[in-house]
Amino acid sequence: MKEDIAYLGADSRKNFTDGSYSDNHQKIFINRNLKMVWTMTGITEYRNINYFYIVNMILNNPKASMLKKVYTIQDLMNPITEKMHQETQEDSYFDLFITTVENGELVTYTIESKNGQADEKTNRRHWGNYLEASGVHTDMRYRVNESDLIELSEIDMTQKVNNLISDVIEANKKCKSNTVGGDIYVATIDNKGNIFTYVNGRNSDFRIM
Repeated sequence: MKEDIAYLGADSRKNFTDGSYSDNHQKIFINRNLKMVWTMTGITEYRNINYFYIVNMILNNPKASMLKKVYTIQDLMNPITEKMHQETQEDSYFDLFITTVENGELVTYTIESKNGQADEKTNRRHWGNYLEASGVHTDMRYRVNESDLIELSEIDMTQKVNNLISDVIEANKKCKSNTVGGDIYVATIDNKGNIFTYVNGRNSDFRIM
């Protein structure tokens, strides 16, 4: 994110506890009326409850403030990551990124819940130049830098984000891991609330829940 435009990107792989996966799982959603783009990963479903739908309902409430929405989602997901951690004895995460326009300014809210705990250093409101990633190979995010945000056109920057996720997918294959894959979704939002969406580098509509 920079002052006048932000880019959010994600793969489309959904993993199951038995080691299988599906590659048709959209992780980025938009609301043009509320001038908002958001993406989440980690635990997205638990005991047949799809938390994409629940988070979507909370975020699309036009009457609640964004802070109220953020704290509601945080309080909802902390017990879920704790239960999953207890059941699997492995680290359990939930991550959410929300970018929206407030008073003509782009802001991003981040939430991370790990094993039932929210990190106050992570869960906050960001503005200006901001770069973050979740999941595997997060160090690769530094292939995008502030000079790219300033110098590249929106189309070129969108393609760079697409290529970055493609590189993560390829790196993940070399690690013999199946946690990242499928189609690549990228959404852009500017400080006027204009939103554009891309799938595999091509302008394409996103599914709306």
